[in-house]
Amino acid sequence: MTNLKNELLGMELTLMELDNRMMENGYYTIFDDGVLEEVLVNKSSAFLSTKDNETQILVSFEVLSLADKEVESLGASYLKITNAEKM
Repeated sequence: MTNLKNELLGMELTLMELDNRMMENGYYTIFDDGVLEEVLVNKSSAFLSTKDNETQILVSFEVLSLADKEVESLGASYLKITNAEKM
């Protein structure tokens, strides 16, 4: 978790890139949940581990630019990661 946290902190990327990075590290996608608008409003998202279905990481961010409200477009919203912590 520490390596992932260090890797993410301060990073600027799209919501889709964040989701892809989390999936590469063993977490489920948030794009299947239909919560993208809520994620962007809350400026954070919990990612659930695919290994044990229990471990969650909360990733917090600033929204640098917001994309259109269509689901496909919301993934293009640009973020800056401010925190990542195990829940």
